[in-house]
Amino acid sequence: MEVTAETMSVMAATLANGGICPTTGEQVLKPDAVRDVLSLMHSCGMYDYSGQFAFKVGLPAKSGVCGAVMLVIPNVMGICTWSPPLDSLGNSVRGLKFSEELVQVFNFHRYDNLRHAANKKDPRKQKFESRGQKVVSLLFSASSGDVTAMRRCVNLIGVV
Repeated sequence: MEVTAETMSVMAATLANGGICPTTGEQVLKPDAVRDVLSLMHSCGMYDYSGQFAFKVGLPAKSGVCGAVMLVIPNVMGICTWSPPLDSLGNSVRGLKFSEELVQVFNFHRYDNLRHAANKKDPRKQKFESRGQKVVSLLFSASSGDVTAMRRCVNLIGVV
């Protein structure tokens, strides 16, 4: 099978999009098949490094001995990196580094939402959305009379 980084990124994006190809809009995979493929990618897609990758990156991925890494961020996007230098386990050294740095900056790790990582960016939200959500939280706190939550919201929003 011959693929390029571009075609593999479309495959990754199709998986991220629940089986709908982003370039054609056509449903090419059934949702159940996508779920199963992503589960396999998450558990064993990075050869013997899969367990460590699940901890460090927390995203479904598939490595190839050609130097490609296909990374899926469900409901967001698919990425393909290609850099042939491989580590001892057969994974792209730069592909692994990119994946690890991606989740250091953005809250894409599957379990970042459990840690409420305030030090990471969420590119899925626009600035006005986050501010709007904070205002809604402030109003909800005010309506329930929760003064502590109101103070916390005021500090987050920057209202004096």
